[in-house]
Amino acid sequence: MVAVALNSDRSAPALPRWAGLACALLATVVAGRVLWRFGAEPDAALSRAERAMQRGAVAVARQAAHDSLTAQPLDGRAWRVLAQASAMEGNDAASEQALQRALRYAPRDLQTRALVADRALERGDGAAAVLQLDALLRMEPPLGESLFPTLAQLAVATKARPTLIARLARHPPWRSEFLPYLIRESQDVGSLEPLMVGLQGQGGLADSETAAWLDRYVAERRWDDAYRVWLRLLPAARRQALSMPDNGDFERLGSGASPFEWTLSSIAGVDAAMLPLEDSRGHALRLTFAGTAQPYDGVRQLLLLTPGRSFTLRWRSRLESLDTPRGLRWELSCAGGDERELLHGTPERGSHPWQLQTLRFTIPVDCPAQWLRLRLAARIASENQAVGAAWWDDVAILDADGATSG
Repeated sequence: MVAVALNSDRSAPALPRWAGLACALLATVVAGRVLWRFGAEPDAALSRAERAMQRGAVAVARQAAHDSLTAQPLDGRAWRVLAQASAMEGNDAASEQALQRALRYAPRDLQTRALVADRALERGDGAAAVLQLDALLRMEPPLGESLFPTLAQLAVATKARPTLIARLARHPPWRSEFLPYLIRESQDVGSLEPLMVGLQGQGGLADSETAAWLDRYVAERRWDDAYRVWLRLLPAARRQALSMPDNGDFERLGSGASPFEWTLSSIAGVDAAMLPLEDSRGHALRLTFAGTAQPYDGVRQLLLLTPGRSFTLRWRSRLESLDTPRGLRWELSCAGGDERELLHGTPERGSHPWQLQTLRFTIPVDCPAQWLRLRLAARIASENQAVGAAWWDDVAILDADGATSG
């Protein structure tokens, strides 16, 4: 339940659980922001009603709310006070009737929306609660800190999930903060799969959202689950053409959203890009170095090669005056805690035309996932200095029968 009482008067009667969310909302707004401005209210009776309800004086609050409605019968805030008063008296039917009038007459009143949301949660109507929480977050974004835990519970609730997906598919302002929160704080990232796949089917996921989701699996070393959910996001044609590494010919510009695709990082003095070849025969990866002495291992991809089997790494490269103390090389290491190195190629530097090269290796039986990286083979800081360019293409991993690994 999201309701949290803010009433500091321990002698006042306790609010019903569903009626407390309005108080919780007030505690979550940014510092200096005041939502209840009793002294500035043009309606003194409404101000008295609000104050009385805060201290639990139900009879006084009810009378003041009636006085306010005599002058302004369509003021939803007064109807909301009456709804609170009826709830505290145990008259749920009268409370619900007054609350619906409050929502109709004052749809932008945060406390009214909060009460409607909490009432929906109490009766188990998660879909209705989602609609109110969405409205609250649109009107008052700082409430996310208070409301996101409730939305996270609704994200894995079967009946509420479709409504939440539909609301998120409209790209409300709070989506950019909620999804990272959800992925980060969820006890079981696997429980988010129906929501995330649903969003993929209704407008798609942003690259950053996909990356955060898959990275959570990877951080927990759930390699197979990460690969499986990534496959669910791919078009059928892509799934049929997959190999390891994926996109080894660099013909498809990667989004970097999945660890199972090329991640290309550019830093100060180093640029990585997939570019057309001069002979118009497709694309290749180009790295250019401008002399900045920084460590670089910004080309990588996560692999799931079968443990205990032998493979051959094959690639083509072309260098253009690459001046660096030790050169560039491919490295393969176990993913996870130990990062054991499985192989490293001969570092390449200087200039040479396109050359085909190969390396044979075996995956240990206790190495279910691997990182393939292209990096500067530096041992000390000064060996990170590099100037020039290098091209890479047709990177493939072949099994013992010479077939492309998939």
